Amino acid sequence: MSKIFLYIGVAALLLFVVNRQFFTPDTWEPFVDACLKGPQATLERCECLSDYVHEQLSAQEVHAVMEHREVGQSFQNRVAEVVRVGSLRCL
Repeated sequence: MSKIFLYIGVAALLLFVVNRQFFTPDTWEPFVDACLKGPQATLERCECLSDYVHEQLSAQEVHAVMEHREVGQSFQNRVAEVVRVGSLRCL
């Protein structure tokens, strides 16, 4: 029985790595590039923040942010909080 959990864990880890390497959202790299233009930005911090933002927001939401679409105050507040928390995590 424990071997089944081990196989499931290995398969999940492999799927996660493959997904990160080959199926990154089309907004991931532009997000990193925009982040790098900020003061005190490093590639490591911007990649970390991009990972965090893409974990917290859907692809459509990230597109809305990147295109500066007005979606509403509650959405803007949520995005601000995600970026704030992500920035703290990625110091």
